[in-house]
Amino acid sequence: MLSIHASDPASDPPIPDQPAIPPEPSPGTPDVPDIGMPEPEPDRAPPETGKQNK
Repeated sequence: MLSIHASDPASDPPIPDQPAIPPEPSPGTPDVPDIGMPEPEPDRAPPETGKQNK
């Protein structure tokens, strides 16, 4: 009975904080290129592809 009461308040704060950290709901936002994954500009971010193509 004590374990359930302690898990209630601990599981409440980590729930709304977790979904706000992952960029899953924002695949096209400016948060994606910040991590290093430029999806809207794959020709300007990946300089490795242009070097091999040249």
